[in-house]
Amino acid sequence: MLNPARQARGFTLLELLIGLSVAAILVTLAVPGMTRLMRESQAGAAVNDLVYALRLARNEAVTRKLPVAVCASADAEKCAGDNDWHEGLLVFTDPDEDGDCQDDGSGDCKGGGTILHRAEGADADLELSANGNPKGGVVIYDSHGFATGYQSTFTLCDGSGEVERRGFTLNMSGRVSKDATSLGKCG
Repeated sequence: MLNPARQARGFTLLELLIGLSVAAILVTLAVPGMTRLMRESQAGAAVNDLVYALRLARNEAVTRKLPVAVCASADAEKCAGDNDWHEGLLVFTDPDEDGDCQDDGSGDCKGGGTILHRAEGADADLELSANGNPKGGVVIYDSHGFATGYQSTFTLCDGSGEVERRGFTLNMSGRVSKDATSLGKCG
């Protein structure tokens, strides 16, 4: 015969309901914080992608002794011609320094140049734009690594309001610096 104390193993219905209630409350508290963490990560990645592309272009211009351009691109196939950097970008050699590239299907630009790097855009609520760039949506580094005439402030804004604005400046020597005091306005 079994001992009654050994027969009853497991949880009662009341204990299960209390456990599920506590778990539901914890999940309710954790999800908004996780969403904000993901948005912060996406925003940081968008800024870092552009900083990487600018640094890559400067390095390649000096290494190859050729002009190299970075342009905003809506589809990672051709330059968009605007300052909407959040949609994507291209890095390419630009021997004729026109700041324009259209992928010919082989990784080269029609009319000359080679695509070195392409990046797809950020989340739709994130907006990464440039102020002060005289040639909308393109930065060209000369063979010495200078971005003459391209003094710009790049600012990332979040349409949902969950992420603080962030960004960086690009000076005419081609250097990128993260300086929160010089960022543009959002909205």
